[in-house]
Amino acid sequence: MAILASLIGVLFIYQLHFMDGKISMFGHYTPTQDKIDDEINNHYFDEVIDYHKTEPSFKRRLPTTFLLEQLMKVKKYPAGKAFLMVNFFLFFLCGIVLFFLTLSFKDSLLAAFFSVCIFFTSITIATAFFATNYTYDEPLQYLCLLLALLFYEYDKLLGFFIFLVAAIFTREASLLLLPGFALIFIQEKKWRWIVALVISVVTYYLCQNYLLAPLFANENVAYQSTRFDLLKMNFETASRSLESIVSAFMVVGLATYYFLIRKSMYKKMRLMFLVGLCINTVIILTLANASESRLFAMPLIFFWPLAGIWLRSIYAPTFNFIGKGVLYLLVLLSLVVASCSIIYLKYTTTYLPIEYHFNKQYVIATIIIIFLCELYRVGGKRGA
Repeated sequence: MAILASLIGVLFIYQLHFMDGKISMFGHYTPTQDKIDDEINNHYFDEVIDYHKTEPSFKRRLPTTFLLEQLMKVKKYPAGKAFLMVNFFLFFLCGIVLFFLTLSFKDSLLAAFFSVCIFFTSITIATAFFATNYTYDEPLQYLCLLLALLFYEYDKLLGFFIFLVAAIFTREASLLLLPGFALIFIQEKKWRWIVALVISVVTYYLCQNYLLAPLFANENVAYQSTRFDLLKMNFETASRSLESIVSAFMVVGLATYYFLIRKSMYKKMRLMFLVGLCINTVIILTLANASESRLFAMPLIFFWPLAGIWLRSIYAPTFNFIGKGVLYLLVLLSLVVASCSIIYLKYTTTYLPIEYHFNKQYVIATIIIIFLCELYRVGGKRGA
């Protein structure tokens, strides 16, 4: 069932990326072209791989590029086909690991199936290779983090350490999740696990600054100083500010709502999510391009395994609205209508016209889903 659920998810996102009228990396086009390319532009993917080997922000992330180049070398695949096969296969593996991770919480096969479905319908997965997501390292990073979390749930320190280190080397932003892990390990008095976290950081530092240093000898360090200019860029106009806020909300809004209203359930996952969310969001808004919504998704590693459990637990409630509940829901409804109107009328994306992706539809759907969850919670005897 895990394979079936993940296969359905991969086929779903594959179809989205080749839809007519939408722009993804597999239907790349230049501003001078009138329509989407009919075939994968392999020259474009050659440039993508070269960019990730030379750009200071990406050149230290070696594993994904290594996998792509090895497949191109061994199978003689062109860059575009290799990119598609590697990343969609990694997403397929993510779905399988997520299925078993949900089962590790002692829940049902249906909940695990729902978790995989929610994973593949998350905006940063469903449109992973749309502009301006431009996903590259994340599929392998997610796989390693999910495996690390799975080994943690089964109390296997070595497996946790190996895949955590792999996630850090795949994308160094994984380090931002370590404070959440550390707080949980301190609470549980797992001192060996704390040592493992420290060793993972030291290992990454030593490899990057000594063992692999010759690879980065010509790195342009001046680039790093420009990162602080991104805070101004993210909020330089009202339109850009709205785009930055929406970019974060549509990725983590539903998960944040879930963890804030489910205070008594899965306390460890809740703490790790909220700590990771706060650190990651601040970093992205100040030091990265917030319009790239995939950057906000990393804390969802702690939400996806529980998402199916949440969905399975929702029952049709018997509504009983009284007093303050009615007033609260009316106020909330007015906020929902106002928010959806603003998104519909004012929301735009900087690098690609809004009609070429699904951001607007997704964020409006997220707002409505959160309202319906509140409707169930406030008015029903069984809440969402």
